[in-house]
Amino acid sequence: MTALYPFLSDDAQIRALAVLESDWDKGRIPSTLSENGEHVGREFPSWGGTPVSSADLARLREAVLAVAGKRGATPDDPAERRETDRRVGRALVEVLGGDPAALFTSGTWAFFSMVLLPDVVFTRYREGKKFPRDRFRDGRRNAFSTLYLRELVLPSSELSADDADDDLLADELVGLLDRSLAADRRLVRALVNRRDSAPSFLDRRLFFRELLREATFERTVTMTALLETDALEHLADQLVDRAVGRLAQ
Repeated sequence: MTALYPFLSDDAQIRALAVLESDWDKGRIPSTLSENGEHVGREFPSWGGTPVSSADLARLREAVLAVAGKRGATPDDPAERRETDRRVGRALVEVLGGDPAALFTSGTWAFFSMVLLPDVVFTRYREGKKFPRDRFRDGRRNAFSTLYLRELVLPSSELSADDADDDLLADELVGLLDRSLAADRRLVRALVNRRDSAPSFLDRRLFFRELLREATFERTVTMTALLETDALEHLADQLVDRAVGRLAQ
């Protein structure tokens, strides 16, 4: 049975954001926080499945707190902050599983950031001074959906500890999960495995972005999900050649 996660409606998000912004400005602990996810504004999807329990939501919170801390100082060192983000992403995937479709009801990630883990968001983005509105709302800048998707498509176990560039590549991949390429996870993994295929004279991130563009176009003319593994790997090699050729012009 599919697990159903809570979400906040647009109106509930607006009300929660107003409270969070006031708490932020006054230096208070976020008053929308519920350690087991129980909140007057939460709803569950109406289709088939089983709503996750308050105990399960509390376990998710505990898993994130175990690696992110609660209200301590955000690490000043970029490498330490990057490693903390990766640990949070790892914890989210371990607890929530690897099916992003189950988590992308509108308002679900807003629920996580506004109700279940707002203190973690406060800590992570406090150095910016300005209220980090987009880190609470749904979307590509949500504090937790971004880390979850990064870990899902480019596991931190495959990244070097001090390579910030890999995080930039992961961000490019996160963008794909809002577009059609995300439907073929095998192709995404094949492209990830070729992220270092750029010739030395090409910028690594520019190459990877072009590679993703080539793959996105290819899926409009080829049913990549139906390809055998060998054929898919061959196609990925061709996409690399096309990307390099286009950038070398």
